[in-house]
Amino acid sequence: LILKDARIKVINDILSGIRVIKFFAWEDSFEKKVKEVRDSELALLFRSIVYRSLDVFLWVTAVFVFE
Repeated sequence: LILKDARIKVINDILSGIRVIKFFAWEDSFEKKVKEVRDSELALLFRSIVYRSLDVFLWVTAVFVFE
């Protein structure tokens, strides 16, 4: 959630200052900033999905193990 908020803040900053960004040709630096935040957010989401899958697997198989 924190990373999502950070990404949304960066996007909002870009949208509010798009004229200045275009005027000074800062597109590349802002693109890198958004990409860094998004990559870290995706890594966290992937880790979360893996842990959730493992959790569901353990709950489903526990019935057969302890029977």
